[in-house]
Amino acid sequence: MCTLIDLTVRPDGEFVEFPDNRALGGFDPSDKKFVAVSSAHPGSPPIKVALDRGWVRHREVLAEEEVEVDFLCPSDIKLDST
Repeated sequence: MCTLIDLTVRPDGEFVEFPDNRALGGFDPSDKKFVAVSSAHPGSPPIKVALDRGWVRHREVLAEEEVEVDFLCPSDIKLDST
């Protein structure tokens, strides 16, 4: 089942729904929409990530913000090398 989630874009181009956490300052701008949707969705669904290593360095901060990241290929992304 799919759910449409409306996001709010501020004048600076950032999503209101993206966590306001300084530790996410270097987060890839093109991936912020996924975090914003997960944050805004009432069920907070996990974000599925295959091989994008950029998510690895932010996984702990995202977890603190109650955003779950599910790495589909953990051995290929080398999660233990962070």
